[in-house]
Amino acid sequence: MNPRTTKKNGELHMLCDYHRDKANEKRKMRRALENASPQLAPTSLPMDAIELAYLEAILNAHEAPSTTTTSSTSTTHLTDEEYAILFELF
Repeated sequence: MNPRTTKKNGELHMLCDYHRDKANEKRKMRRALENASPQLAPTSLPMDAIELAYLEAILNAHEAPSTTTTSSTSTTHLTDEEYAILFELF
């Protein structure tokens, strides 16, 4: 068993020199890896017109019938942001 060394204030370290140095090296390596590869924000993928048309067809097929007295020829058009949300969901 390796003897523990003393701190600057005179108290004993929890680990011997060998294991304290080993723990310090592991900590340095972990911090270096964390700093070397920062987490990137997720990016969204671009959508083409075919995918947008497909999502609009799915949405229109599943819409509930309207209870108002509006014309049956009116359609709902989605914005690009709404298409993107639907694409991420499906």
